Amino acid sequence: MRNLSIAVLLVVFSYIPTSSAGQFSADAFIAECLSDSINAEQKQKCRGFFYGLISKKQNLLTRDETDGVVDRAMNNRTPTASYAAVTKRTLGVDEICVPSDLSYDDFKKEFDQYKEHTKKDILTVESITAALAKAYSC
Repeated sequence: MRNLSIAVLLVVFSYIPTSSAGQFSADAFIAECLSDSINAEQKQKCRGFFYGLISKKQNLLTRDETDGVVDRAMNNRTPTASYAAVTKRTLGVDEICVPSDLSYDDFKKEFDQYKEHTKKDILTVESITAALAKAYSC
């Protein structure tokens, strides 16, 4: 009976499609977000993504060491290689103040201004984060 149950489960699970979460590319998502032809639902997703980038940067720059060992370990589980806080030295950013009511258009306006000012292609996670850090530094 067990063998039959296991065989049925294996057959059922073999027909379930695999998750496509591993195929996500942040740079491709940023390029999609900065295109001119996106709908309102995509704008909301992009707003959340950009807000997440700058919130992560803010967390790295203003780390509170009063947390316990377990809290610090849990907070450090997210890889931070793309968000190196060392860039605060070159940017002159010590703290980031992010308003909670930012819209997609606010982010897009900042990216357009940064792109025009620096003459750089900002379609990467690092450059988007740097642009936001410069725009919203306290």
